[in-house]
Amino acid sequence: MTKQKTGLLLVAVIFGAMFFFTTIASAAKPIELSLGLIVPPKHLRYLNVIEPWMKMIEEQTKGAVKINPNFNMTLAPANQLFDATVKGLADISESYTFDPPGKFLMTNSLTMPETGFSTSISASRALWHIYKTIPEMKGEYKGAKVLWLHTTPAMKLMMKRKPVRSLEDLKGLKIAVSGDVGVKVAKALGFAPVTMPTADIYVAQDKG
Repeated sequence: MTKQKTGLLLVAVIFGAMFFFTTIASAAKPIELSLGLIVPPKHLRYLNVIEPWMKMIEEQTKGAVKINPNFNMTLAPANQLFDATVKGLADISESYTFDPPGKFLMTNSLTMPETGFSTSISASRALWHIYKTIPEMKGEYKGAKVLWLHTTPAMKLMMKRKPVRSLEDLKGLKIAVSGDVGVKVAKALGFAPVTMPTADIYVAQDKG
């Protein structure tokens, strides 16, 4: 898989606007919530973060709240999951903020190259601080309760045939990128940006 070197993948896990936790410990029947996921059940994000969080919620509510995962964008495509949750088609969802064009402009400012963050942890902390302190950024998530925001580590070039050791080596290559910023950076660096669903990248690269 080939991706833009400095791009950051931003993920927001959100609550629908009309749902709030209430006093539910004594409820006879569990409250079941649908969770719209982009990833499959074996994805590390699900196994190491989301699934343990779901179990924690169930344990702390003594079984009064049960979260049902829906994998592989079965509730809505990745670029529609945020709006689908706001509209009530899902109770909770994860979403890529780079996917809906023009929707999360302030959030996606951190996907620009050379922002000065050396790790995904420092970038995630900065992202959460900006969200908590700047009302205009909170406005990008209108209609939803944000549970957390985070970034991935910096993207790296993963080449199948031609090694890339300089900017000149990028010329004429077709490289998979994500989001509006990724496309603009690709054009500025002189290679051809290709956008497609993440699940299709491996096969696309194998076929050239």
